[in-house]
Amino acid sequence: MNRATIAIAAAAAIGACSHAAPATTAPTYFTVHEDTLAAEHAGEFEAARRDWVATLHAANATDQRGTFFEIVGVGFWTMRPFTRFADLDDRAAQRKRALAAVPADALARYDARSDAALAPPHASEIWERDDGVGYTPAGAPTDPRDAAVARVVIEEVLPDSASDKAYEDSWQAIAAALAHARYPLARVAFHPMYGADREITFWLARSRAELDAAPAVEDVVANELGAERAEALRAKLAAVVKSAETHLVIRRDDLTR
Repeated sequence: MNRATIAIAAAAAIGACSHAAPATTAPTYFTVHEDTLAAEHAGEFEAARRDWVATLHAANATDQRGTFFEIVGVGFWTMRPFTRFADLDDRAAQRKRALAAVPADALARYDARSDAALAPPHASEIWERDDGVGYTPAGAPTDPRDAAVARVVIEEVLPDSASDKAYEDSWQAIAAALAHARYPLARVAFHPMYGADREITFWLARSRAELDAAPAVEDVVANELGAERAEALRAKLAAVVKSAETHLVIRRDDLTR
């Protein structure tokens, strides 16, 4: 499996050896829509969405977009789970039925206002949960929709099988060290089945305070395994991760309907 990951800052470079408990709560599949915003129009996009949500509330309707997540400084993801690919066949008809009571001109106005704020890239993808590189401590949220905030790391991993295995082996070792230390935040990873080849990792928290209070993963791993083993894992990951970027992601219930 080719990879590109969103993990916690440079934590994608550290680990030890053992096996981590997989994520089990998050759905296996999500459709994900990405709206990148022109910085000068971000406020206009949010205003258009709020007005549209108010229209939906008034009509007791939903647009079935899924849960909105703000990628701070970038734009938004909307994530909607599904179980079987056959479930996607009826989505257009379901949305049409769901919006039957909403005036068509209100929908057209929302589309025009929100689209005017967009910038590239603008994409829709299907993400599959990647349990092989997950870490799920007891009691922690393991579904992005159950977490108020997340630190998301997007990594592009070299596409050959050896690199993929090195990445997975390293993160399983890291997860074992985190489990031994009782690290509080879950690491839930996704890989696009359809879309850009990358690994997208959510470090999930119930609040910004909980997210900020969690120790750095690299420090925990070094404490558990020793500096030499931690550095070896860091180097192993650095050799296969072509690029990485980190984002603060906030669940936006006010924009979800």
